[in-house]
Amino acid sequence: MNQVTKIQDNGQMAGKMQDNVQMADELFQYAQSLGVELYGVASAQAYADEFPDKPQPARFVEEARSIIVIGLPFEPGTVATVLQPELAGLRDQAENQIGASGVLT
Repeated sequence: MNQVTKIQDNGQMAGKMQDNVQMADELFQYAQSLGVELYGVASAQAYADEFPDKPQPARFVEEARSIIVIGLPFEPGTVATVLQPELAGLRDQAENQIGASGVLT
């Protein structure tokens, strides 16, 4: 009886594994279609352990077990505008879009 139970459990696990592999492949293909150059899946717990001061996956998705990590190409000038937003004129654009009421128009 224990032998049969183990075989049934293995069959269920194999089906779940196949579903997970298919989902992972679909996510990878989608990421590539968006131009992602780096793609990976990691343990949410490992992320939490490695980066305790960063926002935790569970903050966004309760009981998250995995996270998807992507890397996108960008121009070196992008770093400068992130570090110094005034270089991109973002502050001026925002001020121009906010009306006298203080509401974004």
